[in-house]
Amino acid sequence: MHRSPKFRPGNRAAAFIALILAAIVLTIIGPFALAGATHNPLWIAVPVFLTLLYVAAREAPRCLAFYRSLWPRDWLPALGYAAIALVVTSGVALLLSAAPAASPLNWSLGNAFNVGGDAGMNGFTIPFTNPLLAIVYAPASLLALPLLAWIEEDLFRRGTTGVASATRRSALFGIMHLTAGVTLGACIALACAGYIFTIVYWRALRDSHRQSRTANLPRWVQTRLFPVNNGNRVDQQYATYRSTQAHLVYNAIGVCAILLLSI
Repeated sequence: MHRSPKFRPGNRAAAFIALILAAIVLTIIGPFALAGATHNPLWIAVPVFLTLLYVAAREAPRCLAFYRSLWPRDWLPALGYAAIALVVTSGVALLLSAAPAASPLNWSLGNAFNVGGDAGMNGFTIPFTNPLLAIVYAPASLLALPLLAWIEEDLFRRGTTGVASATRRSALFGIMHLTAGVTLGACIALACAGYIFTIVYWRALRDSHRQSRTANLPRWVQTRLFPVNNGNRVDQQYATYRSTQAHLVYNAIGVCAILLLSI
């Protein structure tokens, strides 16, 4: 009797690598290649559109819970940290903008694929350049901001234990934004913002009022934002929640500023 070949560990590794490469092509290289070929930068935002659809269908309650968590008191410290991060990011970006046009700091995926005048723009913000599209896109993007911020905080802040770890993970946080289309210089500026969010994370780990702060939130907010109730991850969960609040406000200010400028 014929037996099908076993799926060996080596085959699993090869399949996993092939899956990762396919995801990179479909979600990163593909949109930039299409944007360059058609001279339409909106192709860069296709992965963002798909993400917004997913958020609207599956994650809207959790996103609304993050917004609700800012009221009545948490919005102020979150705004303070967001303002610091914005000042640091803007200052670093301004300094790096003095680099020559041919500097590697001005390189982006948009340059690599000849996107044109929109090369270096964040794919998340490109739809705002179309006023009619922005009318629909703005509410959807604002709804998705909490989930996008939480994913980045969970990846790059949760578990950070020291200066070396914070520096390394903040650098990765910044470099990751190359996939959104921004320049290498902008990535460095964003890495600095990531370090500010790490400080928020560390301060939250030492917060002795954590239980009272979370207990005052509505039950539906607690259920969606604090699924872990015991173990070592409880502290990390709370600290990630606090850094997400700061990151959310930081992103919301940026999106609102872009929206106002595009009107």
